[in-house]
Amino acid sequence: MTVLAAAGCDDDSRRSSPPAHQHPATRGAVVSVIPVADLDVKEVAARVAKAGIDATQVRYGVRADRIVSRTVDFKGKPITARAFSLPGRR
Repeated sequence: MTVLAAAGCDDDSRRSSPPAHQHPATRGAVVSVIPVADLDVKEVAARVAKAGIDATQVRYGVRADRIVSRTVDFKGKPITARAFSLPGRR
């Protein structure tokens, strides 16, 4: 599985502590998993070829999901992290 990740801060970054009705962010607490793409091997090969890359070695399709989670930054402030999961599939 290949995972590409980028983290950013949302409005939570302006608070020094969470509101009383919320619990502090837990590292890795998943907020959502959103399907982005589900391509079979032919669709992957076509996209690779369209980008000008030799597609003869394409053997698998791919499913891409965007994962949003709550965590904390290096200072302990709540942030929203986003990652993409791109596992291959037959």
